[in-house]
Amino acid sequence: MGNRLGVCILFCGILMIIFGPLESFALTKSSDYKVNIDQEQCLFEILRSPITKARYPDLLTDQHDNQNYKMITEMDKFCACSISRRADELKQKQLDKMSWRFRDRKEGLSKEDQCAMTELSDKTMDLFFEVIVASRFMRNIEEALDSRMTKGMRIIASDLSVQDQMFCIESKILQTCTRIKSLRSTYECIEETTSDPHKMDILSNQCPRLIEKTNYRIARDDLSI
Repeated sequence: MGNRLGVCILFCGILMIIFGPLESFALTKSSDYKVNIDQEQCLFEILRSPITKARYPDLLTDQHDNQNYKMITEMDKFCACSISRRADELKQKQLDKMSWRFRDRKEGLSKEDQCAMTELSDKTMDLFFEVIVASRFMRNIEEALDSRMTKGMRIIASDLSVQDQMFCIESKILQTCTRIKSLRSTYECIEETTSDPHKMDILSNQCPRLIEKTNYRIARDDLSI
């Protein structure tokens, strides 16, 4: 009973932060509660995700639901484990943010994998993995695809065909790299795939071709409207 009450108090605080004035509550929180900010941010990454809100809209509002309570408790334990294991990395972020930006991300992801395997059930793991891939790794893929798309290709190709091809390649990368629910393995797979021109060409050839805009004509070696 005591543990359940403690978790409820913690997430009441989270609800106040999400739905109430951040500044005023921050002052109360610092004096009335001993909250680990890093753990709080870990929880927010999962709870504030549109994926979580879409799949479990009453996760935070219906505390009487045992499944909701179980999932929240697992998230809380995961974040406590993750923050503890990544203490050196988080300290580096505070003291030297520049070097932290160039850290070996795979080491921290491995620690998160270990905590997830220890603390999360299959249901919570599915949600956690999908949220983290969307919040952290999708940008890596999008940036890699943007860098492949030259300015000339964007000028010639229709916007819709560019979007269709990029979405298709992105989907194929995710399909290949998320077969194992491991953050480290997924990150390594995305890095290896997007940095290999041959692999990217193979994926590109499996997707719809770019379609030339109808309002452009080629005049010698120049493009003109």
